[in-house]
This record gives sequence, C-alpha cells and structure tokens, in this order.
Amino acid sequence: MRAGFPSVVLSGELDMYEAPTVRELLDALDGPGTIDMREVVYLDSSALAELARVARRVGPGKVSLVVSSTNVRRVLDLARFEKLFTIIDVSRPSNGGLASA
Repeated sequence: MRAGFPSVVLSGELDMYEAPTVRELLDALDGPGTIDMREVVYLDSSALAELARVARRVGPGKVSLVVSSTNVRRVLDLARFEKLFTIIDVSRPSNGGLASA
C-alpha cells in the first residue's frame, strides 16, 4: 500500500451487476492512491472499464493495484493495464521469481 494515500478495497466477483457499486467505491479516489484487489476472484469488462475510468480521471501511473489472484493478474495483463497503473502482485515472490526454502 502507498503510505499516506487513500485506499479502496474491492472483493469478490466484479461484473456488470457490481459495476455501480464499484464505481461508487472508486469515486473516492480523486488523486494518487491504492486499489486493493487481493480478494477479487473475477472481473469482467465492466470492472475493467471502471478501473480505466479512474486512470483517466486521476492520471496514468498514479494509482496502484494490489492483486493476489493469478487469474485477475492475467486479465489485467491482457488489458495492458500496466500502462495505466502500478500493479503490485503479492502472489509472486519478490526475489526474482525464486521460491525460498
């Protein structure tokens, strides 16, 4: 998490039915901040659209996404969200991909 910056926590399945709630939560970010997505298990194009909306409003690279799901990370990578956000993947070891014993 980025110390001193606002944080929004998202969880569960983020789909078109949850998009209005996601939008309301993300509207709280009006500047640099963090979106904690560690508990997100699924997201569709409507969730991606809401995330992209934040990047357009706040500015590319000013919001961090914290993820732990390999599937969520894959979707973000396919959408090329690394161009819009700093993506912090807590599922991957930080020691160059080597597992510690």
